[in-house]
Parts: sequence; structure tokens; C-alpha cells
Amino acid sequence: MNAELRLRLGVAFLSAAVIGYEIGLTRLFSFLQHYHYTFLVVSGAVCGLGLGAALSAAIRQGTEGLGRHLGWWAAFCASSMGLGALLLATFPRMPLLLMVAVAGVPFIAAGAFLALVFRVRHTESQRLYCWDLVGAALGILWVVVALKWLGGVAALISASMLALAASVLLAERLLARLTMLGLFVVLVVALLVARHGAIDLGALAEAADKPMFRALDGGRDGRNTGEVVDTRWSAFARTDLVDRSGDTGLNFYVDGGAGSYMFRFPGDYRRLFFLRREAAFFPYYFGKRERALIIGPGGGADVLYALMTGWRDIEAVEINPEIVDLVRERGDYNGHLYDLEGVDVHTGDGRNYLQRSERRYDLIALPLVYAEAADLVGYALAENYLFTREAFAAYLEHLAEGGRLALVVHNHALMLRVVATLEALWLEQGGEPGRILDHLVVVNGTRGDATSEEAYRPLLLVQKKPYTAYQLGQLRKVMAELELNAYFLPGLRERSAFAPLRTAGLAAFVAATELDISPVTDDRPFFYDATPGLDVKLVWLLLGSGFLGVLALLAPLAFGAMRERRLGEVPPLLWAFFAAGLGAGFMMVEIHLLQRFGLFLGYPTLTLAVALFALLIGTGAGSVVGSRLGLLARPSGLGLLAVVVGVICGVYGLLLTSALDWALAWSLSARVGLTLVLVAPLGMLLGTCFPACLRLGGLQHSGIVPWIWTVNGFFSVLGSVGSVALGMEWGADAALGVGAAIYVFAGAVLFLRGRGAVAVVHTDSVVESDRWTMALLLLLALCWYVAFSLIGAQSSDSALSARYPRPAIAEEVWPESLGTF
Repeated sequence: MNAELRLRLGVAFLSAAVIGYEIGLTRLFSFLQHYHYTFLVVSGAVCGLGLGAALSAAIRQGTEGLGRHLGWWAAFCASSMGLGALLLATFPRMPLLLMVAVAGVPFIAAGAFLALVFRVRHTESQRLYCWDLVGAALGILWVVVALKWLGGVAALISASMLALAASVLLAERLLARLTMLGLFVVLVVALLVARHGAIDLGALAEAADKPMFRALDGGRDGRNTGEVVDTRWSAFARTDLVDRSGDTGLNFYVDGGAGSYMFRFPGDYRRLFFLRREAAFFPYYFGKRERALIIGPGGGADVLYALMTGWRDIEAVEINPEIVDLVRERGDYNGHLYDLEGVDVHTGDGRNYLQRSERRYDLIALPLVYAEAADLVGYALAENYLFTREAFAAYLEHLAEGGRLALVVHNHALMLRVVATLEALWLEQGGEPGRILDHLVVVNGTRGDATSEEAYRPLLLVQKKPYTAYQLGQLRKVMAELELNAYFLPGLRERSAFAPLRTAGLAAFVAATELDISPVTDDRPFFYDATPGLDVKLVWLLLGSGFLGVLALLAPLAFGAMRERRLGEVPPLLWAFFAAGLGAGFMMVEIHLLQRFGLFLGYPTLTLAVALFALLIGTGAGSVVGSRLGLLARPSGLGLLAVVVGVICGVYGLLLTSALDWALAWSLSARVGLTLVLVAPLGMLLGTCFPACLRLGGLQHSGIVPWIWTVNGFFSVLGSVGSVALGMEWGADAALGVGAAIYVFAGAVLFLRGRGAVAVVHTDSVVESDRWTMALLLLLALCWYVAFSLIGAQSSDSALSARYPRPAIAEEVWPESLGTF
């Protein structure tokens, strides 16, 4: 294997390690921390790429001995990944800044590696960039599989082995290779240790700042101390099954937070008689009891409610396949709940499943995902497409005559937000202001205070037609028998919280509370973010990344060489400014795509394995195609191309939603194919600009390449943070629009200022290079097919070998006020 191919493979393997490590960190921190802290820590760590690129500027390295030098950087990256993973698992409650530092060291090493490669070999930037991105796509496929097979910490260590592979490829001396062999043995041992539970759950239990950790702690008296029975990792989440009592049931926790319950069910409903007074049980007493859809059944409590009340057909859609597998594996414990006659459990996104269905349901239920009120802060930055105006429209459209939508939410503010969103939908469909309340009943949670003006874990029952006096009377009788409290009954028990909606309309209703209860849409799907304005931590992260980005952009001007400009050349600052715009704009476009295709594909892991994969492959291919475009021989041509890319991104965003809505009913394989078709060409356009910037800027002055890498890295973080901030305040379409505008602005500046610059033409041998590039792309296509087959098998409904008969209905469960069962 010649040195050129070893260098390109080294770049690919290191990039695979970096993106695999980043995704693995996100999964690990999602378990260890709340979501907003995860975003904070991972963003801070990724800033290390920019720091590493800046560090490389101080390294005087030429072509001679480049591979040997890069090999040691890759080895440092590998060792810091492995050590960092073990430290984060062993000391999960280290200070946040220390956590950022530990997680960020491998990114610093990777940033120095990549910036050094592109500085020394800037004339080949466009082909090297292709290998960089193709390697990243390979890393996505690897980490998706590694998380499932190895677990979170071990998957991080496996990513370090990819970096070590890059080191081995680039090592030139026997001593270096022996050192790499020793490091490989150490990493294998660390991986084996990590597979058997490297995370210190005791430290997490002492912190007790997430529901699962409190369950493990057992409270002040130490009673009901939980024990982890089983743990599953995936690219979606870490799923734990925890035994707190061992008698009534077991608790599921997803990333240590959102939880659900799996009851011990011996086959006799009378053993679970106490459940009949739960507010979540209440909706199942009413209606035709023919077909029910449960979105997010978790451990199966709502499936059990439907069975106990005799529903004929029960469909349940659970997004977490690990929960479904665990429930089925413990069929002897739960009475084979998911395999009983008349129960069909599907894996995927519930809303996606519903919108592709032509069935009508007598009940559509969205059970409460268990979390304390304080824990909801952690979900403020997380998108939730189940409680948007468009989602409610889909639910109501799929209700049969007389059917109801049942939602259980966590607190009073979220109840108000649901009502505001329903009112927005009502007005959009031409309804009279405030009359949505005639279609709504609210039942207080089982342990709620009937005298309080604020609802406690309320149940909302919504139907298409206004509630009749007979229906309200029937509901009141059953509530009285079950000792449940009605929070709101239209015309019978009105509440001051809803008065502004009755009398003054939606705007007054939203303004009547200090919290943000404005309607939620697919464009702004942050349902749990009820705090007015941006989250404080997000603001600090935005300011911090902005400060570092500006510092990286301007600080090099202190060196005279960075201010030099010869006749016919573009000022170095302009190259850095253009790279900054590309970094921020690309991330905004990428995040928008992942959001849109996440709902379309219906399974979170497919978003990584299809949408992000296609984007990276397309971007890498665009880098190679760009090397043959004569337009990119001049800075002005590159600027013009960036303007065109920005305009296309803007138009693309306008058409994307309609295209995805039109194809939503397609089969999974067809939707995957459409995703590849829609994303890869856009990736090709996006992939032409940055490597051309590296090549043209490096040919002008090789010393500015680390500067370009640095500002691109910092502004990429700023772009990702800015995209979330814009999405929360003005919507995802606004974030895409800003990203497209940044491309246009940066390109226009380079075009106008670079018109006088001379063309820079560089020729190299492309036949051999392109042959290896095509071979790599074909290999990657094969790897993608294998990974997709694995994920597709998980996301599709597995065939059951046998159905278990339903237990006999216990009439004692049925309320006397409803008459005969």
C-alpha cells in the first residue's frame, strides 16, 4: 500500500472515529445529564476541533515525515478517547467544565491532525475532504451498530480503535507500530471492562437528579432501593429495567429520565383492581371499545387498561424497540401482554404510523411519560412532534364517529399549552373562538388537590363534537364512583384559567400566564419549553461560541503574515470570513434536514443511518466533483457558487415539507430511497465550497489553512447552537432561511472582493486517485446496506410465532354507574 493511499485511509479512519465518538458522547451524556447539559457539554467538546486546528498553526511540519507525525497525533487521539470514556463513566458527576475538558481532548487531537493534513497537502484538499466525509459516514454506520452490541462506554472505546487504525496506517517505524500494538491491547482490555458496566451508578444514585437515579437511591429512609435488572443501549437511547419492589411491577427508564411501568400480571385482572382509579385508566371505560391506538405504551400499562375493559382491537406504537423486546422477553412476568390476541405492537414513531394509516379509532391515547416536574427542564431543548398543531389535526382526523383523544400531561402549564394548540387548530379550521372548550373535559390526576386552581397531571379528553349533557352526566357519575375529580367540565365546572379563552380569545389566553403556553407547531416543536425567552444555558452557550468564533476570526490578524496581501490575491481575512460563513450555514442546513427527515422516516436511528449518511456521502462526492469545475479556479467563481448554493437551499426548504407530506404514506424502503434522492444531491452542492476554499486559500498562503479550519470549526458549533435558538424562537424554517442567507452573504462578499484575483489552476493525477475513491464509495455502500438491513429489521414489525389467549374479563373492574359490562 503506497503512502498516498495510507494517508487517505488514515484521514477516513480518524474522521470515522471522531463522529462515532461524538455520537457516542451524546448518548452517554444523555444518560448522565439532562438534555440541556448534554447539548452544552457536547458543543463545548466539539469546539476542540477548532482549538486543535489553531494548535496546528504552531507546528512546523512539511511533507517529509508527515505520516509519522500524523500517526502520533492519531495515537494521542485514540488514547485520549479510551481514557476519556473510562473517566467519564467512573466519575459521572465530575464538574461540568472538567467534563468538557475530558471529552474535548480527543477533538483537539483530531483538529490538529486534520488541519495539519490539509495545510501540508492543501493542493489535494478536495479529494482529501472526500475521504474525510466518507470516513465520517462510515463512522455513523459503525457507532449505530456498536452502541447496540457493545453499550455506550464500550462503543466510545471502539471509536478509539478506529483512530488507532489511522495511527497504524501512518506509522513508519517498527517502534511506533509496537507502541500501537501495546495501545491496542490496552484498549481491548478497557473495552471488555466497559462491556460489564463501567458507569458508577452509585455516584448517580447519590446525585438523585433524574428519576432513575432517585429510584436507585431509595430516598432518605433507603426503602424501595432500586436495582437495575437489565440494560440496553442503542443509537436512540439507553433503556434500563429497574426493580423497586419486585412485587407490583418493574420500572422502565429511558436515558435515566422518561419512564414507564410494567405491571406483574399473573393473568387475573382482579389482582390489579386498584388500577381502576387511575386517571389514565378512565378513558377506557367509554366509547364503542372496538379499536384503540396507544402511542407510546412503554411497559404496557395502557395496553393492560384496554384489555381490562374489553377493547376488541388494541394497536400500540412504541418508538423504543428495546422496550418492546424487554416486555416480550419477560412475558411470563407480564402475562405476555404484547402477544395476546387482539394486541398489535408496532415499533416506530406513533405519529408517523398514524398518518400513514387509513384506519379510524374509537380512542387515541397518549399516556404520560413518567417524569417529575423538575425533570421537564431537561427536555426544553428537545423537539417533540407528538403535541403540535399538525399532530392534533392528524389525531382528530383519525377518530371514528364518537371517538376521543386522551392525553395525560405532566403539569398545569403543559395542559394550558395543549389547549392553546388545540384552539389554534380549531381557528385554522374555521371554528368560533373559544368554542374548542365545549369539546374538552379535563380530569385531575389521581393524587391531585380538588381545591387547587392548578391541575395535577391532568387527563384531557377531546372529541370532535361538543360534549352533550348526557355525556357529561355519565362522566361525572363514573368520576364520583372512582373518587376522581373533574378539573374542567364545559358549562358545569368552568375554571378561571380558561376564562380568557372564553371571553377574549387565544392571544389573551396565552398572555394571561407568565409562562410561554403559545401553540406548538412542527416548525417550533419545543412543547416542554414553557419558559419565556431562550433557555439561559442556551444563551450562555450562544454567547460563548460566538465569542470564541470572533476571537478565532480576528486573533490571527495580530501576526503580520496574516495581513499580507499580494497583487491579485484575496486578503487572508476574507478567506477566514468565508470559511466561517460556510461552517455556520452548513450546520443550520444540516440540522434542518435531520429534523424534517426524522419525522418522515419514523425511526430516530434511521435519521442517522440514512439522512445524515446521505448528506455526508453527497458532500464527499461534491468535493471530488468540485475539483474538476473550472469555475472554482477563481475566488470569484467560488463566491458565485456559494451564492447559488444558498439560493438553492432556500428554495429546497420551501418545497421539502410538501414533498415529504406527499410521500409519507409510502413504504419504509420507498421513503428511505426518497431520502437518499433528496439529500445526496443537496450534499453534493454543499460539498463543493469548503474544500475549494482550503485549496485556493492554501495555494495563496499555506499558513492560513489552520486559520480556515479553526474558524470553520468554531462557527460550526455557533451554527448548531444558533439553529436551535432560532428554531425555538422563530421556527426551523427560519433557521434554514438564515443558513441559506449566510451562504448567499458570504459568497457575495467573496465574489465582489475576489473579482480582481487571478485564477489558481492546479493539476494533479486524478485517474488513480479517483479509482481508489470510487472503490471506497462502493465499499461504503455495501456497509450501509448491511447496517440498514440491521436497523430496518429492528424498525419493522416482527412476526409472532404464537398468540396467547386473552384472560377472562373481571366484571368487578367495571364501574356500577355504567351498568352491565
